[in-house]
Amino acid sequence: MALNKLTDTQVKRFRTPGRYGDGGGLYLEIKNGKRWIMRYLSPVTGKTRDMGLGSLDSVSLALARDLARKHRELIAEGIDPIDQRKDARAETRAQLARTRMPSFQACWDEWRREGQSGVTRKHANRQDRRVEMYALPILGKLSVDKIDTDEIVDMLTPIWRGRMETTRRMLRVVAQVMRYAKQRKYRTGDNPAEWKNLDSIFNYNHQSESLARVEPEDMPALMALLRDSTALGARCAEFAAHTLMRSTCVRETRWVEIDLPHRLWTVPKERMKVKGRTKDFLLPLSDRAVAILEEKAALRHNDYVFAGTWGGNHCLAETALRDAVYPLLDKHATVHGFRSAFRDWGDEQIRDDGTAMFGTDVLEYAIGHTVRSKVQRAYQRDEAYALRTPLMARWSAYLDGTL
Repeated sequence: MALNKLTDTQVKRFRTPGRYGDGGGLYLEIKNGKRWIMRYLSPVTGKTRDMGLGSLDSVSLALARDLARKHRELIAEGIDPIDQRKDARAETRAQLARTRMPSFQACWDEWRREGQSGVTRKHANRQDRRVEMYALPILGKLSVDKIDTDEIVDMLTPIWRGRMETTRRMLRVVAQVMRYAKQRKYRTGDNPAEWKNLDSIFNYNHQSESLARVEPEDMPALMALLRDSTALGARCAEFAAHTLMRSTCVRETRWVEIDLPHRLWTVPKERMKVKGRTKDFLLPLSDRAVAILEEKAALRHNDYVFAGTWGGNHCLAETALRDAVYPLLDKHATVHGFRSAFRDWGDEQIRDDGTAMFGTDVLEYAIGHTVRSKVQRAYQRDEAYALRTPLMARWSAYLDGTL
């Protein structure tokens, strides 16, 4: 078998498309450029195969001959050079994959598969939804060893204000995943999701928030105490919890806004505390809300549902409402905290198949917020009234302890 038929000068001067043999199966191919080809009979299949060795710009004649020689040696040993190269490349990719740390999403999936959460299926579904809603959009694609406090702050900033219970539970799960990653040698150093690493950033507002809220699990007991209370503002506070409106909005409720036969409260747009609102808010009334109104109707003596006691056409004072709630708790909690408790509770309402009972938009509409998307608002001009009706009924049932 004649070898080394070509010279460097010839290789450089060839211009006509075609193949120019150097011997031993090595060819210079000219087709949209110049490249080296190794043609051989596969010792595995017995079929002719062409193996690219690189372009002339990167592989010289001498190097091409050396590569061809090595491939002929493999063929002599019964190894197909193309198969051998594919196997080598696959092994290289596998080695890189083994040294590359997994993403937070991959680590989260692994943690769940290995049963590290140790919770019931229903609780796991709620846990999954929190992480999918709040953590994965920010952390999911990040390498788990690259996640630091900055990324955790980015995750918390849109949700923590007014929803500390959801934030706390979701953060606890993220911290567990990060601890798992450290155990598996995916990362080193401190856990960025531990509260001690975030306290200096959120501490002030966190303390303020803790003064203003009630935890969702405390709401049924508080409602039972309010229902038995004879305090002047007890019914007003209870109505605020069942309707989720702000305290001033509830105190200023007028009878002209109430449609008891249709179980409807039309809240004037001026009292909704939403800048630029152009229409009144239609609020479906639950059984308990209607019962409170019927009780107050029997005592009606002015235009307000929750009337003041000092005569004239006045509504209940803010102090009376606050005084009805404060003595019932071991810490000061405001009526506004009922709304935060509802949002945390709403996020926890999961069907058996793991899907959410109520969408985020519906929950936001229920507390009188306006969703950001103009497209969503266009499709829900009644602010999801039909969906809010069963939502308010379920929330009231939860407050009454009958859910």
